[in-house]
Amino acid sequence: GRFPVALASVVALFLVLVLFVGLGIDLGFAYVTRAALSKAVDAACMAGIRNLPQGQAQALAIARSTFNANFATSGIGGRQAQSPTLITTITQTLTGNLQLNITASVPINTFFLRVLPKWKTMKVAAKGQATRARVIMSLVLDRSGSMNGNGGAQALPPAVSSFIDFFDDILDQAAMVSFASHSRPFDVAMGRPFKVQIKNAANALVFNGGTFAQGGLTNGFAQIQTVPVLPNEDVVKVCVFFTDGLANIIQGQLNCGGAPTLRNFGG
Repeated sequence: GRFPVALASVVALFLVLVLFVGLGIDLGFAYVTRAALSKAVDAACMAGIRNLPQGQAQALAIARSTFNANFATSGIGGRQAQSPTLITTITQTLTGNLQLNITASVPINTFFLRVLPKWKTMKVAAKGQATRARVIMSLVLDRSGSMNGNGGAQALPPAVSSFIDFFDDILDQAAMVSFASHSRPFDVAMGRPFKVQIKNAANALVFNGGTFAQGGLTNGFAQIQTVPVLPNEDVVKVCVFFTDGLANIIQGQLNCGGAPTLRNFGG
C-alpha cells in the first residue's frame, strides 16, 4: 500500500541526505587539508629561495625540511592515507632568474564517501613558486675619520664580508663605492664575480676625513646605472648605504675665471 511506498521514499531521501552531508564533510576536510598543504608549500618556497646562495642542493633540502616541519603541525590527524609526496625543482626563467617550483600532494581517507569504492581516498594537492630576481647592487660605505672613534672602522669590514655572502657571484652584480671628504668613483666596479674583490676592498679601507655622503650616493647610483635592463626583465636595483653620522661636506666646482677648482664646503 501507500505505507511501504512512503517508507521507501523516506529511506531513499535519507540516503541522499546522508550522502550530501557526507560529501560536505569530506570536501570540507579536503579543503582544510589543502589549506595546510598550501601554507607548508609557501613556507618551503620562501625558505628555499632565500637560501639559494648556499647552493641549489642545500636550498632544495631546506625547502623540503621546511615543508615537513610546517605540514607535520597542521593537525590533520589520522585522515592521511599516507605521507605527502613532494616534488621540488629549480628552473631558470627566460630572463635568467632562478625559480623554485614545489608541488605537494597527499591522499586522505574519506569518512562518508568511502561507501563508494572509488572514493575511499581523495587526493589533495597544492603548488607554489618563488622567483629569485637578479640583484644589481652598490655598496656605499663611509670611511670618514669618525669611524675610528666609535668602533665602525673595526666592525665594517667583517660586516661587509658577511653581508656580501648572501648574494650570488654568478647571477648578481655588485659594486663598492666609499666616501670620506671625497668620494671615489668606485672601489670595485660593477660586475661579477664580486665577492672576493669587495671583501678585499673593504678590508683595505683607511678611515679619515669628513663625510661627503652625497658624493658616495651619486657614484653608487652611477654604478647601478651602468647595467642596462631589458624590457620585461625582472631585476632588483638597490643601493646599500652605510654611514655613522650626518653628512658634513658638500663638494662642488667653482669657475672663477681660471680652471675650475674642486672645493669642499662644510666641516
